[in-house]
Amino acid sequence: MVVRPDSFGAPITAEHLDDFLDSMQTLAGLLERDLIDIETVEEWYGVLISKAARHPDVLAHIRKAQREENDTDLFSGLEEMAKAISKVRPPKPTTPTIRQSPAR
Repeated sequence: MVVRPDSFGAPITAEHLDDFLDSMQTLAGLLERDLIDIETVEEWYGVLISKAARHPDVLAHIRKAQREENDTDLFSGLEEMAKAISKVRPPKPTTPTIRQSPAR
């Protein structure tokens, strides 16, 4: 399986995704055991986790692996961390806001 290329144009294979998701599971395990806090995870990997948890190819890979292994918890750490990160760093509004001119 090859998904869309990364930002450098290199193909991302299923093996690459498995390695990434294994790393995210390890990070989620550290978070679950209170060996690291969500603020640190957000600071270091927040954007990466948030984007990966919404990426259709990543989600399809997770669902396929869960079906094949008959394990709905497989690779669940990524989505759980993304939810926790969204509480620490809420998404920016997509509509423009009007700012007041500075007081003179």
